[in-house]
Amino acid sequence: MADPVSLSLPALSSSGVVRYKGIPRRYEETRPVFIQGHAHRKILGIGRDLEKRVQEKYDEEKQRAIREAEQAVWAQAEQMKAAAVLKSRDESSIEMERTIKKINRQHEKALKEEALKVEMAMQKLAIEQVKQERAEAEERLKEAVRKTEVRAHQELVEAVEKARDEERKIAAAEAVKVAKYGMVNILCKS
Repeated sequence: MADPVSLSLPALSSSGVVRYKGIPRRYEETRPVFIQGHAHRKILGIGRDLEKRVQEKYDEEKQRAIREAEQAVWAQAEQMKAAAVLKSRDESSIEMERTIKKINRQHEKALKEEALKVEMAMQKLAIEQVKQERAEAEERLKEAVRKTEVRAHQELVEAVEKARDEERKIAAAEAVKVAKYGMVNILCKS
C-alpha cells in the first residue's frame, strides 16, 4: 500500500522548483483532508466494529456465565432437593415408626384393660354363680332338713304311737294275764 502522506503531498524536485502548475486549492479541498476525514470515519467504523465485537464477546461471555451459573444453581438445587427428600423420608419413617409404636402401646394398653375388665367380670360372674349356687344349696339343705325333720317327727310320732299301741297291747295282755291270774288267785283262794 502506498504511503498516504506521499500521495497527498506534491513532489519537490531536486532543484527546489515545484512542478505543480494548477490553481492552488483551499486546504479543506486537498487530498490530505479527505484522506484524514476518510481515515477518521474508517477509524470510527473500526472502533464501532471493534466495540461491537467486544460487546458481543462480553455479552456472549455474560450469557455463558449466566448459563453456567444457572446450571450450577440447578445442580445445587437438585442436590439440595435430593438431600431434603432423603432427610424428609428418614424423618417421616422415624415419625411413622414412633406413631406405630405409640399405637401399638395404646392397643396393648387397651387390650390389657379389656382383659382386666373381662377377667373382673368373669370373677364377678363366678362369685355371683357361687353365691347363687350356695344360696340354692342352702335352700335345698334347709328344705331337706325341714323334710327330714318332718319325716323324723312323723316317724317319731308313728314310733311313739306304735310303742303306745304295743304298750297298750302289752298292758292289755298283762291286764288280761293279771286279771286271769288274779281271778285264778281269787278263785284259788276262795
